[in-house]
Amino acid sequence: MHGAPDESGNYNNMIPQNRILLTRNDKLGDVILATPVIASLAASVPQAEIWALVRPACKEVVQDNPHLQGVLLDEGGAEGFSRLLDQIRSLKFDAALILFSDFRMGLLCCLAGIPRRIGPASKIAQIFYTRRIKQHRSKAERHESDYNLELAQVIGAQPLRRLEVVTSNQVQAEVEDFFNRLPRDRSKLLVGIHPGSGGSDRNWRPERYAEFMQAAVRELGADVLITSGPEDKEILRRVTAKFTDKYFAYPPDHGLQALAEILRHVDVFVSGSTGPMHLAAAVGTPTVSLFSPLWVCRPERWGPLGNPQVTLQPDLPICHKCRPQKCGHPHCVELVSAKQVLDAVRSLWL
Repeated sequence: MHGAPDESGNYNNMIPQNRILLTRNDKLGDVILATPVIASLAASVPQAEIWALVRPACKEVVQDNPHLQGVLLDEGGAEGFSRLLDQIRSLKFDAALILFSDFRMGLLCCLAGIPRRIGPASKIAQIFYTRRIKQHRSKAERHESDYNLELAQVIGAQPLRRLEVVTSNQVQAEVEDFFNRLPRDRSKLLVGIHPGSGGSDRNWRPERYAEFMQAAVRELGADVLITSGPEDKEILRRVTAKFTDKYFAYPPDHGLQALAEILRHVDVFVSGSTGPMHLAAAVGTPTVSLFSPLWVCRPERWGPLGNPQVTLQPDLPICHKCRPQKCGHPHCVELVSAKQVLDAVRSLWL
C-alpha cells in the first residue's frame, strides 16, 4: 500500500498491488458477520487483493467468496503459528484488518512485517496495531457487523451492510436432490429447528424445542426439519425422545455450505443465538431467534442481519453478568413460551 492517509485517516489512494488480510479467527457467527467487510472492500477498493484468515471450522463460509483471492487457516498451536507466519510473510501484505482483537493475530501480523495493522483499541493485543479504533464493543451499542465495517473504513471501504455466504454448484445440487427426495407436501410450511447452541448464549432446553415442534405440527400443519452440529447428539436424543410426530433431519457432517443450502430451503428457521442463525440470515431465510437478557448477548449487537426476523427475549431486566442462582431464573430463556415462538413463526409465514 503506497501513499498517505487523507485528513480522516483513510487510505483512499491505494494502488493495484495492494494486498489486504482480514483476520477473524473465532466462531461461525463471527465470521459470517465479517463478510460485509469483504463485500465493502471489493466494491470500494476494487484494485485491492483481499485474503481472509479464519479457523479451519469456518473455512467453508468464505472459501467460495468471489471477492477473495485466498483463505489462510489458523490451526492453532505453535506449529500452526509458525506455518501462518511463513505464509503471511511470503504474501507481503500491505495491510491487516484484525476484526477480533486477539493477541495471537496481532503478534502474528506484527512479526510478519505487515506495515499497517488496524484493530480495535481494546485488550493487550492493541500494542501490535499501528491504528487503533476505539469501539467499546462490550457496551453492545451497535451491531457487530457495524463494528467490523468501521475498521474497514480506515482503508477506504464504504460500508455495505450485507452478509454473503457463497455455496458451490455441487453443494447446491446435492441439497436440491435431498429435498426432492423428501416425502412431503411442498405446499406445507417447513420449519427448520436447530436446538444446539455451541454455548454462545443461553438457550431453550431440548424438551422445550420438542414442545414447540409438536405445536407447529398440530396448529400450523407444518413439517419439521432438524439441523444439528456433530456435537449435538445428546441434544437430538432428548428432542426426539419427546417429539412423537414425523420429522426430517439433515446429517450434521455434510459441512457448512450444505447447512447454508438446507436453511435456504426452509420457510422459517427457529434457533437460539448461534452460528446457524446467522447462516440462515445470510441466505435470506426468515428467522425466529431466542436471546437471553444478558447485556453482552443483546440482539442489538448479535441479532440476525438483513432477513425477515423476530427476536424474542424473556421479560426480565437486562443482566450485566449471569448469576442464575441469585436471580432466581436459572433457565431464563424458557420464560419465552412455545406459543410466543409459534406466533412469531406464524407472523413470518402468513
